[in-house]
Amino acid sequence: MLNLQSKLCKLVFAALVFSMVAFGVFAPAMAMAKAEGSTVNAPAEKASGEKNADKAVASTGTKSLTIDFSRSGKKAEVAGRKVTIWKISDGLRPEDSGLKDAKSFQDVARLLEGKSEKELNASYASHKSYDTDAEGKLSLSLERGLYYLRVAEKQGATTIFPFVFVANPGDSNGVIYPKGAEPTSSGVELTKISTDRVPLPGAVFQLFFLDKNNRIPVKNPSGGADFVTDAVGKIVIKDLAPGKYVFVETKAPEGYRIKHPEVPFEITDKKVKKLTVENYKDKEGGKTFKKVSSADNKPLSGAQFLVTKKTEKGYMRMKKNGKDMVLTSGANGTFVANGLPDGDYYLWEIKAPAGYASLSGSVKFTVSADSLKKELIIKNTPQNPPDKTPPGKTPPGKTPPGTTPPGKNPPGKTPPYDDKHVNIPKTGDVQLLMMSVSGLLSGLLGVKILKDNE
Repeated sequence: MLNLQSKLCKLVFAALVFSMVAFGVFAPAMAMAKAEGSTVNAPAEKASGEKNADKAVASTGTKSLTIDFSRSGKKAEVAGRKVTIWKISDGLRPEDSGLKDAKSFQDVARLLEGKSEKELNASYASHKSYDTDAEGKLSLSLERGLYYLRVAEKQGATTIFPFVFVANPGDSNGVIYPKGAEPTSSGVELTKISTDRVPLPGAVFQLFFLDKNNRIPVKNPSGGADFVTDAVGKIVIKDLAPGKYVFVETKAPEGYRIKHPEVPFEITDKKVKKLTVENYKDKEGGKTFKKVSSADNKPLSGAQFLVTKKTEKGYMRMKKNGKDMVLTSGANGTFVANGLPDGDYYLWEIKAPAGYASLSGSVKFTVSADSLKKELIIKNTPQNPPDKTPPGKTPPGKTPPGTTPPGKNPPGKTPPYDDKHVNIPKTGDVQLLMMSVSGLLSGLLGVKILKDNE
């Protein structure tokens, strides 16, 4: 055992000596090789740096710009604002944007305004977001080209209009002052969309100034009568005098039909009036209704109607956003059925206005290309107060002899709309019924047990 331990000690000692010798021989050689490697690589790194510098010199087509938002609002409102800039083109003219009908920088900005940030990112690969500094300024160095800038909205802060600018290395001007929320002139901006919120180009309008009973045509910049919505569904008209105006739609975009032929508006100050006008799709339309009292034609609010369509299997309930299409009369008694395919439909009153009797039957209406032009009047009869029941009449709450109680179907009659509207006991009602039956059975069983004991 002692001999084994001695041999192991000798082996460990020999290994240590060998390691020390090897380190003393090879370490200086490794250090020299490393130093030589560094010396060899240094010129390569220098050459690479010189190459990059030459590349930077070669691409000197950049422009140093400061975008100063301090004139657009208070300092606290313009500091720390998110700004996104997209490069639209390497050119410097509006025509270089590639956008149809872009004859000015304002046209380019207007045509891009309707696009979402996601759409802009997909269209223009060169884009970047920045934050303004504490003074509301942004310092940039941009390559030569045409750019579109948009400032994100911030609650409680001034709105800054999107705009287009150029970065031209040959231009001496190095500061841009964007406009704030207040426009310098009055005007109108009309946006044409479908009922599912898609912008519609190609809609044709005429504009008239209303001078008492006269309609004075407003000419377009070319001296013509027509104004046509652009690629993002907009018509922008500037420098309108204060007064009342009306847009008249003369032609809908292809595949759509006119919903509101006339759109009135008023210019009161130096602000841009914004209007949104919908178009129905072809073979789609709507109908306007007005709920009034049969006694004095007073408008009635709060009436609710279910919209149905008659089929071979019965009355099918129309849906909107996955729910039954229920219409409610407003303060002026009006309500509108919108976005229905052409055809015949039926309204069923499921809630009458307060103090009025419900309609006993359905109200038929038709949807067509011009069905919105004429309003359909629906009248309700007032209910008599309990203390003013005319002689020989049945007081409210009582069922006249030979008639069906309110809410019940006459013998042999079916509900006015499909079986989905049949009243089904609620969960709580079923539980209450089961508890009542169970209690009754328990009581009877207890009585029987008592009798058996007696």
